Amino acid sequence: MAGNLSFHAFCLQAAEFMQQLLQLVSHFGSLNTDLAWLSLFHNRTHFTKQFSKAYGTTPVQYIQRLKMGEATRLLAQTSYTLSEIASSIGFPDLFSFSKAFKKIRGVSPKQYRSQLISGQRESND
Repeated sequence: MAGNLSFHAFCLQAAEFMQQLLQLVSHFGSLNTDLAWLSLFHNRTHFTKQFSKAYGTTPVQYIQRLKMGEATRLLAQTSYTLSEIASSIGFPDLFSFSKAFKKIRGVSPKQYRSQLISGQRESND
């Protein structure tokens, strides 16, 4: 049981590390964070299984959700182009970003931003 607690603490630290890494990427520019950080761990398979058990999602899916959260924020709060947003959160191109965004949010990034803008116009009328 003590081993599980220490591993749970390790998973919490890893999750916090991933959030900080995404913030750094967002601030300083593009970096592929999907699997690069996993190389820090000796046994990726074991870590992935334990992380999934603790959080109900894989580390890669967790990172993807963090990226989409940041993308959602940038779409709502900035005038950055979709390509700039895609690059800033580590996607190699607009197509990959749009596909991933639509898979998670149900609409394309362009549609999402348009809905936000039209919703703001309606609330101002």
